Amino acid sequence: MTFSNVEALLKLIHEVVPNHPTFFQTIGAGQGNKDSNAFVKAVQSQVAAFFGENCKIEQKVGDSGMAVDYYFPDDKTIVEVARLVKNPNSEFHKDILKAMLAKSYFEVEHLIFFGGPGSKAACERPARRAIIDWVEAEHDIHIKVYDITTSSIDVLTGMVEGKG
Repeated sequence: MTFSNVEALLKLIHEVVPNHPTFFQTIGAGQGNKDSNAFVKAVQSQVAAFFGENCKIEQKVGDSGMAVDYYFPDDKTIVEVARLVKNPNSEFHKDILKAMLAKSYFEVEHLIFFGGPGSKAACERPARRAIIDWVEAEHDIHIKVYDITTSSIDVLTGMVEGKG
């Protein structure tokens, strides 16, 4: 897999983050949802303008009622912006399940998480590492986790990779 689409998406996110100062904060229901929705809308607008049809935004996963954040058909790659993926009760497990289910509807070889600071380290803990390794071995979906930070444009060097 080439990372040109993933890199470009990450750069677009980095362009949007400064306009959303609460991106790295846990605010809670209500205002937190409004802030998250505004951030997502801003990123989606940038993605649609930059990628056009080369990136599917909110790609539906069959009739499950679920959708992945971004899907690059040419790369067979799902990207989930999961800023709180480092937290124990985050979207980590749900997003992996979505990717596994998505394989029944479209080609998936890679699942990329863009999370807030600390996401990479959290996904190296034994339980999450075991899940990542199992998904890669049993479902042939390669998972990578990147930290999005305000000071790091070159976060692609900080990825979690499977052993396969």
